[in-house]
Amino acid sequence: MAPSLANELGRRGVTVNTVAPGVVRTDMTAGHTSIPEAIAAFEAITALGRLGEPEDVVDVVAFLGSPRAAG
Repeated sequence: MAPSLANELGRRGVTVNTVAPGVVRTDMTAGHTSIPEAIAAFEAITALGRLGEPEDVVDVVAFLGSPRAAG
């Protein structure tokens, strides 16, 4: 979807980005990220080898939403 949006909106000067961090330990994922077997399965398929933390994502999202990302 992001490439299509970028194609359409880019002509109007709108930048489109996608953030797909994978499994991040949050209240929303607490039901799954508190089960040791689930944690091991998630960690086995992540590039970092661990669950993500909100702090891993927040700076990227803040940057992409800022005017600095336009340049």
